[in-house]
Amino acid sequence: MSANTASTNKTLALLDTLKTEMPGIWNEAQIVGKWVWLEFNIPPEREIRSRLKELGFHWNGPRKCWQHPCGVSRPRLKGDPRSYYEVKPASEMAL
Repeated sequence: MSANTASTNKTLALLDTLKTEMPGIWNEAQIVGKWVWLEFNIPPEREIRSRLKELGFHWNGPRKCWQHPCGVSRPRLKGDPRSYYEVKPASEMAL
């Protein structure tokens, strides 16, 4: 299995977990490259933040979003990754 296939599988597995356990949040998820991003208009409740941390998400203060790398390690980019990578809603990913 290639590294690209493995990271895609990790992204899909995470999205499946979000869809099953946190369907309201899954509807807000975006895929940026292979990473999963969650942006909220208001800070989520403590329980939601705790569960996101358990799932491996981290808060990115400068970008104001929760991010999960899904096993993909990339060097830090200058600028917004959304200008480098395809962005699509989680609902468009085949689960």
